[in-house]
Amino acid sequence: GRCYVVFDDKAMEIINKYNQEAGKQGNVLASYMPQEQGRAIIELYKNANPSSLAHEMFHHWVFLHENAYRTGKMEGQVLQDFQKLAEFAGHELGTEWSREEHEKLASAWETYLSEGKAPSLELVSTFERFKNWMKRIYQTLTRHAIPINDDVRGVFDRMLAGDRELEMAEAFRDAEPLFAGR
Repeated sequence: GRCYVVFDDKAMEIINKYNQEAGKQGNVLASYMPQEQGRAIIELYKNANPSSLAHEMFHHWVFLHENAYRTGKMEGQVLQDFQKLAEFAGHELGTEWSREEHEKLASAWETYLSEGKAPSLELVSTFERFKNWMKRIYQTLTRHAIPINDDVRGVFDRMLAGDRELEMAEAFRDAEPLFAGR
């Protein structure tokens, strides 16, 4: 295991806020510490799985977007999408994110990735692999994916692909059943 000696209550609060826990045992798989001092740190521990890095990286994504929001550097579709995610998490923009709100979004991101529905043709094989990893992971964990709605799914799609790529991926998915079983 790891031993931390922390003399700063704020630093301890940050560590506790972003630790990813698995199941009822409370085994820490990974942790995220925001870039308070110029560098964000993601640590993966012994029992980390393929979802751990994706989960912790989404904490970082939220942190970066919250900073952009607070400094007025967010506008247009990015702002609208961030507002949708905040609403989904039950968060009021401009206030401190709770651990529950952060975890809901990071878990929603895992759910999105585990669905295997790539937002672009270039990501089809990557999403298939992640879907298979997630199936294996969720068979061994007591924690389950949280349901996400189409608004949240659309935000995640736009994070990874542009309008043209999204249209092409949709056309591909629509055409797939035509060739099933051949």
